[in-house]
Amino acid sequence: MESIKRSTEVQAPIEEVYHQWTQLEDFPLFMKSLREVRRLDERRFYWRAERDGLLYEAIEEISLMIPNRRIAWRNVSGSENSGVVSFDYLESALTRVTLDLAYVPDSGWHDPFALAERIERTLDAFRDLVEPGGVMEELVTHNWRGF
Repeated sequence: MESIKRSTEVQAPIEEVYHQWTQLEDFPLFMKSLREVRRLDERRFYWRAERDGLLYEAIEEISLMIPNRRIAWRNVSGSENSGVVSFDYLESALTRVTLDLAYVPDSGWHDPFALAERIERTLDAFRDLVEPGGVMEELVTHNWRGF
């Protein structure tokens, strides 16, 4: 397996950052290629994404949740991958989010540089969603229920 690790700092309290990350059904708001995330049960989620014109489907299972600290998952169908997202308290309104993804290069993830860039863009978009004045605040302020 190969791995990629990237971080970003979010100007928001760790509790808010962690809470927003646990809202998996909202991931299409900040993950460009993701079309749908649907809860199947307490720990499993169906993911549907489109990348480079191809449709990808997978079932991800959350294997560990430590509130305000860490979430781990593994793919139980689709391309082989697993990961951990960690939340580190830096200040009262500053949190570091670190995503560590392990994957098999021949299982749908062919270009590690493109994948690393995609992870960086995803973390930046997540930060923009969560920070005050970001996308989520805009949606709530305008009572926007969809696109």
